[in-house]
Amino acid sequence: MSIIKGNPFRVLGLLGNSSEREIQKQLGIIKRYAEINKVKSFEYDFLQFGDVLRDIDNVTLASSRIERSENKLLYSLFWFVNESRIDAIALNNLNENKNEKAIEIWEKMLKDEVSNKNFSAYLNLSTVYISLAVTGNQLVLPKLLKGIVLKGKLLQSDAIGTYSNLIVKNYNIIDSLSLSKKFIDEIILLL
Repeated sequence: MSIIKGNPFRVLGLLGNSSEREIQKQLGIIKRYAEINKVKSFEYDFLQFGDVLRDIDNVTLASSRIERSENKLLYSLFWFVNESRIDAIALNNLNENKNEKAIEIWEKMLKDEVSNKNFSAYLNLSTVYISLAVTGNQLVLPKLLKGIVLKGKLLQSDAIGTYSNLIVKNYNIIDSLSLSKKFIDEIILLL
């Protein structure tokens, strides 16, 4: 589950749709803390998914992993975005370790097919399910399957272009098939 637990956005304490400016600002904050041998915690650490390793080496690696647009898109696929008021409320619940409440909020958004209005709920909910599917050395198959199905629906939807543009501004070249294959490869590694 390193794609989630060690996700570059998580290591940096950010969301997947953070701007380059936000990334650079966060790097500065983390480095200032590191200079005085402290580790800064952030709102999006979500410790229920495991500890965050935020030493200088991990932070530098995380930053380099999301420099290229394709990688930023892939890693954001395994983390969270805040695209709506509903996302903000659910993310706040996750921050308070209220996983079931966050799931309930996002599930209400799934009544329709994936669209430009609810794609973030599909993304975020699938990430929660995949994260919670691995507990210790146990695999909770129903949660994992829910997460994979939801993520697959997003990847095969017309909203994937909107999602792509949210993550990487002015990045109109999206190869849904290639991104789907990378997603599958990461799930295989997880298993």
